[in-house]
Amino acid sequence: MREYLLGNAAIARGLLEAGVGVVSGYPGTPSSEIIEEIVDLKGDLPMHVEWSVNEKVALEVAAGASWAGARSAATMKHVGLNVAADPFMTLAYLGVGAGMVLICADDPYCHSSQNEQDSRRYAQFASVPCLDPADPQEAKDMAAYGFELSEKFNIPVMLRPTTRVSHARSDVEYGQAGPIHVQGKFIKNPARRVALPSHARPLHTELINKQAGIEEELQSTPWNRLTLKGDVGIIASGIAGLYAEEAILDLELDMSFLRIGTYPVPSRLIVQMLEHVKRVMVVEELEPVVEEQVERLARKVNPTVEISGKDGFLPREGELDFLTVRNAVARKQGLEERPKRGVPIAEKILPPRPPALCPGCSHRATYYAMRKVFGKKAVFPSDIGCYTMAVGMGTVDTCLCMGGSITLASGIRFGGETEGICCSLGDSTFLHGGMTGLLNAAYNKARITVTILDNSTT
Repeated sequence: MREYLLGNAAIARGLLEAGVGVVSGYPGTPSSEIIEEIVDLKGDLPMHVEWSVNEKVALEVAAGASWAGARSAATMKHVGLNVAADPFMTLAYLGVGAGMVLICADDPYCHSSQNEQDSRRYAQFASVPCLDPADPQEAKDMAAYGFELSEKFNIPVMLRPTTRVSHARSDVEYGQAGPIHVQGKFIKNPARRVALPSHARPLHTELINKQAGIEEELQSTPWNRLTLKGDVGIIASGIAGLYAEEAILDLELDMSFLRIGTYPVPSRLIVQMLEHVKRVMVVEELEPVVEEQVERLARKVNPTVEISGKDGFLPREGELDFLTVRNAVARKQGLEERPKRGVPIAEKILPPRPPALCPGCSHRATYYAMRKVFGKKAVFPSDIGCYTMAVGMGTVDTCLCMGGSITLASGIRFGGETEGICCSLGDSTFLHGGMTGLLNAAYNKARITVTILDNSTT
């Protein structure tokens, strides 16, 4: 079947094709639509789908389901993986039962996030394979393939779409929902399921020994493609690979090209590229994950090759786009760059429209009352949610992480602040990460006011 799908909807189709039995997650842009789409599509399928109270819980629910023999997936945005990092790191040691896929959607340029961290670093840190789609079709195919890879190597697999993949739309070919993979029996095996030091040490060795096999398995996947032409090459990953391909065509260059979509990186293909070229540019968003591996391999096989990327040609922050990549390649090749087009008259006449609370939002009245009672000199720590947009009302002085408002407020008070302190957070954020902060504040007698905003929706 072929349908015009949102990237996240394509991922949902991939999970269904693979016969996923349990899907858990915590909402956060750009990942939220995956579970919403699963709910719409599941029909009478005997699968469990849930919004969990936070990302750590979601990952643990998925892990438990996997250990009971059900294929499972956990969904979250990149900063959610910080919350889930504790089970994530150890799960790589303990392994899975049925296949398990962690879908972690990154947000370059911080479209709707407090940072733009690169989750490939987490996969690298945990020694977990990572699949990096360039478009919705690849996202669907990788979502389904992730379960096979997970079961073959007894390891969770990360699928890492970015905002421009999750929220892009394109024609996607997909199949019928597969049979639900559910064994329904937890098999006791303390040596593999209980993370005691005596168990973890051999499991870490096992994890390290898996890496060569995982890399070899991923080398031949269709998401790693090498074309050798001229003695100048480009190595590109994820959606940046599409921009690089388009740039080569636009500039009419006879360049060698390697598209990378999996981690560990396909070192054999990289070596072939390095042995063929004199110069190579690495094109990737955010961290120089591929570039570092290219430099490491070049020292062994071709120390004279000139490698460029995050050394001034491409930014380490923000999103890439076609024009940014095209101009970087043109500059490297000594060709004319294309200026960015703008509409100066529109910038002059259109008023600024920063994000703001919706007309009629109940939070407006709450923040107005808060400011009225506590006054302008008070300190107003706040939290993650749409209510953060009240920063323009003068009632949001901090925003760090989920649930951080209460603990920041406590620290500000214990740090010597004498003015009134009134923090605010949403009911979902309170359940996600604020409850422990409130317990801590009460136990340590922090003199603060906590306001929980319940919009009766999320």
